Amino acid sequence: MFFRLTTDRRRIPVALGDLYGGGERSTCWIIGAGPSLAAVDLAAIARSSAPTMAINLAGSRGLRPTFWTSYDATARFHRSTYQDAGTLKLLHARRAMDLIPGTTWKVCDAPATVFFDLEPGRDYTDWLAPHRPLVDWADSMVQAIALAVHLGFRRLLLAGCEMRVRPSDAMRLLARRRGIEWDDHSSLARFVRACEDAGLSRDQLDRCPRPQAYHFDEDKPLAAAIATDEHYFRVAQSLRLCRRSLADRGVELVSATPGSRLNDWFPTTGVAELLADLPRRYGDAGSERERDRYTLTEPRVPAGLGLMRDVPPYVRPRPAAPASAAAAAPLGQSLPILQEPLVKTAAGDAR
Repeated sequence: MFFRLTTDRRRIPVALGDLYGGGERSTCWIIGAGPSLAAVDLAAIARSSAPTMAINLAGSRGLRPTFWTSYDATARFHRSTYQDAGTLKLLHARRAMDLIPGTTWKVCDAPATVFFDLEPGRDYTDWLAPHRPLVDWADSMVQAIALAVHLGFRRLLLAGCEMRVRPSDAMRLLARRRGIEWDDHSSLARFVRACEDAGLSRDQLDRCPRPQAYHFDEDKPLAAAIATDEHYFRVAQSLRLCRRSLADRGVELVSATPGSRLNDWFPTTGVAELLADLPRRYGDAGSERERDRYTLTEPRVPAGLGLMRDVPPYVRPRPAAPASAAAAAPLGQSLPILQEPLVKTAAGDAR
């Protein structure tokens, strides 16, 4: 599924499938670029025992992710991301011959960069099917989730993934004067239509400070913000309809994003609670000691365990051959198939 690419388009397979799976369900942070990421302790996430997969410009200034992926155009992202040998870049093959921003190098020349093919038209049942190209639903977060599952992770923690664009405070204030209140379960398009029905034009709304879609200083015109919010709505509904297929693959999707559209359908937990839970699951590197470790030779196991023994898998014994047949058969010769004797009937027919 994964491969390196050269500038003459030669593919070099890379075996990454299920590399990060283990006996304990492996955990990975999925870091989106939503506004809530500004309030997240990215340094604590980076120190945690779960690796991080950043999407697009998520955490670009405060996080050096373990993995990075994007569906979008190469020119939108940083040279430092592509040329960081400490981050594994996972990109669809269409980006391989793009230029790394600010350089004359191709993306396929970047260190620690692997590619995959995309397959559109996949349904909710088989969107995570192994041994097939990655699903193409034109979305970076769906791509990140699918990649994490194919890499072997089964517990995915989503931070900075609001999956919505809210109107700015100035837009809400202007709408409130016309009797329109923002409903966080609604959409930006419905809010604008309600404002228009109340006598506010789009031009009036667009002259307000623009909606904040990201945790960094970037905004969009109202029309673009509406289109983005509609895209997020579609993706959130798709993930809701994927819950059965996620469960079939043993995947647990946990939202650590306040106000996310996903919070109605997936378990929600705060980032602080998840950070406290990870050491209990995988060990706490900050508290483990080194003193006297080199003098130990016996395994260290939790106290109070019962007896453990490594036993081979059960194999059903073969039935023994009849003694008379086994004695009559010459050494090295297989036993004949035993048949019932023929019985003569009164009419002389053999039955």
